[in-house]
Formats: sequence, structure tokens, C-alpha cells
Amino acid sequence: MTEPANFVSPAVIDDPAPADSYEAAAWLRERHPWLDELLTRVVGPTDLRIGRSAWLDELVDAFTELVEHGSDWRAYKAANPEPRESDDWEESERTYAAWSHAGPQLRTGIAQSIAPMSSGEVRILRLLTTLGTGNRVAAGWRVDDIAYDDRGAAVVEDWIAVVRAQLPALRVDPPVRRRSWSPTE
Repeated sequence: MTEPANFVSPAVIDDPAPADSYEAAAWLRERHPWLDELLTRVVGPTDLRIGRSAWLDELVDAFTELVEHGSDWRAYKAANPEPRESDDWEESERTYAAWSHAGPQLRTGIAQSIAPMSSGEVRILRLLTTLGTGNRVAAGWRVDDIAYDDRGAAVVEDWIAVVRAQLPALRVDPPVRRRSWSPTE
């Protein structure tokens, strides 16, 4: 069963999202235990009540590093083709390991912890980076890139309605309960 296109979670009405990007990121993390567990694996545990926590900026920087790392690897592979397999499996493994080790390496533990994640986990984390006020490379755009007059505001509001209408069809699991959040708790 799917909700109607104009469905708004009662939790959102009772617990509206903060307008500040950092508070909104903390609000999402607090309301979604799975997201908090995922972020704890990546950026570590965070006291969400302490102002502008650095975890969101660190997440944005890690995605920027991953984008740059992908570009660096494409350049490395173009200049240093992947070694061919030989009949000797162990020799092939040693050759490949040496080639791989000589290639570009991720610099931060945060980027290293994102790299092996599932595509769904990565998409959710990348979505969070849109709330960051740092580097645009990570997500391609940021929420604060949206500056508009009344006509633009109408388009953005309708875009949100479209996303809300599409969400039920995109779900792969049943909806989850969310915790309420308050910056003063």
C-alpha cells in the first residue's frame, strides 16, 4: 500500500525540520537510527547537541576526496595499464597488488570507510552532503544553492511534492519509525 501523493508524515508535522543546514543534518541523524549507525561507522559518534558539529563538513570533504580519487585512478590506469594475468595465480596476485599499491590511495579514514559501502548507503550519505556548506564537488549542488524569487519558490515546492509522490514507489523496505528530535533536549 502506498500513501497518496500529498502524504506528509505526522512526525514531520509534529517535529518540523530545522531550517539551519547543520541542525537539519543532526535532526535527520537523530530521527533515523539506521542513518545514525551508518554515520557512526563513517565519522564516529557525535554529540548532536553541540552547535555546528564538524561531522557534516568531514562527510562533504570525504565525498570530494572520493570524486578526486576516481579521477586520479582513471588517469593512473591510462598511464599504467592494469597488469595482465599470468598462468601463475600467485604471481598474478603479487603483480596486481604491487600495481594497485602504486596507484592513488585514499587519504582519509572517512573516505576509506565510504568506499566499500553499498550503493544505497552511499546515496543516502551523498544526499546528506547537500546540506553541507562546504565543497560543491561532493554532491554536485547544495541546498543553499537554491536561491529564488516567488516563481522559483513555487517550482522548488512542486519539485518537493514530486519527490514526495515518487518516494513510495522507490521504497525497498517498509517505512521505519523515526525518533523525534529537539535541539534543546
